[in-house]
Amino acid sequence: MLMLPLHAYPHGGSQDGNGGHYNRKTGEYHCHHADCIEKGATTASAAEQSKAAIREAQQEHRPYSQVYNRQDWPHWIDADHDCQDTRAEVLIASSLTPVRYRNEKRCSVIAGRWTDPYSGKTWTAASDLDIDPRATEMGAHPWRCPVDENQKKTVRQRSGQPDSGGR
Repeated sequence: MLMLPLHAYPHGGSQDGNGGHYNRKTGEYHCHHADCIEKGATTASAAEQSKAAIREAQQEHRPYSQVYNRQDWPHWIDADHDCQDTRAEVLIASSLTPVRYRNEKRCSVIAGRWTDPYSGKTWTAASDLDIDPRATEMGAHPWRCPVDENQKKTVRQRSGQPDSGGR
């Protein structure tokens, strides 16, 4: 759903290659082209979510951290018990070519062909790829007080998303 303001107010600032610019006072990003609005929507939404999380933590008198460290979420699960953890299954499902496995057990993927939909870059070594369930972990992270390892594992297992898990 796209919501547009009823009034448009002019303001200074040159445009970047994306068709927008940052407000020097507020740090907000302003779009001036339709394609910029689409690209900026995620950024604005993330910024709004972060501000809301900070306010919520302050109101509840608890700590808040914007620091996301993927090492804090090291659990890959094998939900279907076929020896391939979630990382392997995501690599297999998203490879543009048949994958190569570490050994005949076919549990661990070492090669394939993956293309980043945002940059267009292509990789062939599985070890060069980081797979993060951003919505699950990064979404959960700002609202967490100290979360123990069992809670982190539960977040992954309950996500129900094929890309849940961490390397």
